[in-house]
Amino acid sequence: KTSPKDLAIHLEESLEGKLLKKDSQKFFRDTLLHVKNKSLIKRGLGDHAKFAHKTGTIGICVGDAGVIYLDKKKKASISIIVQRPFNNLNGQQIIREISKMVYERLQQGQ
Repeated sequence: KTSPKDLAIHLEESLEGKLLKKDSQKFFRDTLLHVKNKSLIKRGLGDHAKFAHKTGTIGICVGDAGVIYLDKKKKASISIIVQRPFNNLNGQQIIREISKMVYERLQQGQ
């Protein structure tokens, strides 16, 4: 079992913290920056936002978690898991809407 908070903490520590050696950290970040599934949080972000993330789904849940790179110095961790009726697609739409609201709010703070 996990939680959105746990996912955000562990991904940020892996991507930006001291859990991995620098070369492993770079490889991990590069891998997560090129995840092919861009239909969840990434779709709610601006076209030029860099987002290192991992998606996941099982019949009753769908989720996405990662780090949004706003510029060279600013970043934000985000993690969203939605419980849903088995394989219902509304969960994906909820994630996209939440990520769009979060990203717009982050842009206002810059």
